[in-house]
Amino acid sequence: MNKYVYIILMSFVLKLLIVFQNILIFFLKIIQLTFFKKRNVFESKNIVDPYSESFSKSQLKACVCFHFSSEGEFEQIRPLIDYFLDQGERVELIYTSPSVEASVSALIRQYDLSQIRALRLPLTYSFSLIDWVTSKSFFMVRYDFFPSLLILGLSMKSFTLYSCTLKSSSFFSNFMKHKVLNLFTDIYPATENDAYELKELDISAQVHEVVDFRTLQIFKRQNTPEKKKRDFFEVLNPLFTSFSINNRFLFSQCWDYEKELFIKYFSDKEAEFFNNHLIYIAPHLLSEENRDNFISLLNDSLSHLPDISVYVIEKDAELSQVENTVREFINSPGIILSFYPGVLCELYPYFSYAYIGGGFGKGLHSVLEPFIGNVSLYIGPNVDRSTEYLTLKEHKWPMKIINSTDELIDFNINYKVDLDISSFIEHNRTMLNKIYQKVKIENA
Repeated sequence: MNKYVYIILMSFVLKLLIVFQNILIFFLKIIQLTFFKKRNVFESKNIVDPYSESFSKSQLKACVCFHFSSEGEFEQIRPLIDYFLDQGERVELIYTSPSVEASVSALIRQYDLSQIRALRLPLTYSFSLIDWVTSKSFFMVRYDFFPSLLILGLSMKSFTLYSCTLKSSSFFSNFMKHKVLNLFTDIYPATENDAYELKELDISAQVHEVVDFRTLQIFKRQNTPEKKKRDFFEVLNPLFTSFSINNRFLFSQCWDYEKELFIKYFSDKEAEFFNNHLIYIAPHLLSEENRDNFISLLNDSLSHLPDISVYVIEKDAELSQVENTVREFINSPGIILSFYPGVLCELYPYFSYAYIGGGFGKGLHSVLEPFIGNVSLYIGPNVDRSTEYLTLKEHKWPMKIINSTDELIDFNINYKVDLDISSFIEHNRTMLNKIYQKVKIENA
């Protein structure tokens, strides 16, 4: 089918869906469901928030508009947003979930009204996004394919889908995704495999090189951490200097359902092992209940070694308390159990090996941060939902999938590989500028 005919037909279908959406909203207003009430309160902030007023009210035009749904999607596109803002360009943001409100608010407070505007996606009342947006270039991150957003994209000079992946467990989801992909002018795949599959689909959109801008954020955080984190790592430094990096193992983002792994791994170790190795555990949940649970299961696994202790770094610990814990650990090594928040990304470069949690549960946690930190990985088998896992696999990064706790082996120096992370980072930096220049031409 001719692309223009296809777009006309899809526009008709999308407008029809918007009509149905407005009818549904009308009935929801009458019923007043709790979810609808909460959503309506969230969206009503658009009325009073000066940053939610359209640039058009001030006779200004933005260079680019971005849509993202969640905190994770915001982090994916954040370096590109920052790049446009750093170049002095005007930027428009549209976001779906209340979960990302705090992060967006923190960003926009750094700029005045002449440079950035942000809108909570209207779902509970009729609103024309086309009238609000002033840019000619629209970026969507992933798949909040609401009819109003797709209609907006079709009105643009360029309509870009960023971090596109064809991974899905649902045939219907894949079918609908393929139909919508033809509405975009540009697509940036999440992985090389996605790039290959997109080209095989023979869609009309231009499929660009694979990029992952999160790597730039991670690289920046790991190489230039903020002062509070620098101070924390300075206190931890005696830990790191006491053990060769090849004898440091980080258990990261771990859940209590992985407790068998700890019990089995530590229960047959002798004291000499702990004297020669730094074992640092950072659980996923920071709650008091999870803290007590982890301490209990670790003590059980060390019951055969009365001189080996679990040293806890609390989530609200002062640096002086952390310093005391480090001093005690060096005098009598054991296991560090840390609930100190917000430092995990910056922690990875201090280790040579890590077990990343989640792979025995709903899904593997992020492996991009240890990848940039040059850490070899052990992971559980549930990797199907992780595009990050595919990225690392395509780069032949050392990852060992363990299907049972018996497969978590001792450290093996031959497991490491030497990959030039800097070239990977430089590619993504270059793509930032290429995209910026492309958008500038579109808005000229």
